Amino acid sequence: METKLDLVGIGECLAELNTVDEESGRGLYQLGYSGDVLNSLSAAGALGLTTGLISAIGDDPFTEDLIEVLQSEHIDLSCAPILEGKSNGV
Repeated sequence: METKLDLVGIGECLAELNTVDEESGRGLYQLGYSGDVLNSLSAAGALGLTTGLISAIGDDPFTEDLIEVLQSEHIDLSCAPILEGKSNGV
């Protein structure tokens, strides 16, 4: 079945670790998912466009949550295979 998309992004999605509590010096971090392509497709989806991603997704501890984020943003992943043994961008 062919899916009509309004916008397709090409690039990588990133797992990002952001400092939560710099002042304490304890090194606490919050995990999030971002990157130019993910941010752009999320914004386009919020405006009502149907979106898709052309990329490759790694097969590492971040994969499950990354896919969950992409799916929650209704980003079509039919052209974003998971590559066994490869890492996602961090």
